[in-house]
Amino acid sequence: MRAAERGKRPLSDQAVTALAAAYKVTRAELLAAQRRSFGQPEEPQEPSADGARVARKLESLRTEVYGGAAPSDAHLASEGNRKTGSAVLAEEMVRALRFGEITEPQDEVLDALAAAFEVPPVYFRQDDPEVDDAGR
Repeated sequence: MRAAERGKRPLSDQAVTALAAAYKVTRAELLAAQRRSFGQPEEPQEPSADGARVARKLESLRTEVYGGAAPSDAHLASEGNRKTGSAVLAEEMVRALRFGEITEPQDEVLDALAAAFEVPPVYFRQDDPEVDDAGR
């Protein structure tokens, strides 16, 4: 919390939920306040089709495969980097992907994310029911 208050590191997803409840505000309101404290735009950019697809598929994996108890963003970043042998993911990036804030994710980012979830790389690149079923 101290690092977030100083504008050094964003709050964890769990902290956002807990603080929103404690302050009796919505998660969106708390995240907007956090963006302001980090000097980011007040309103998040409208996700592109690619950003929205990746966010939707991440949510699907988190709820349908993991029953809502998915690995943390930090764990997914670490696993994706380890399995691909490159350091392309970071906790903040995985969080931004989940919220559709990255509008045009790079191919190597999608590959690392797919590796972390152990799904085919094509899973995050297109909307195809057969590919989506392969991810589950």
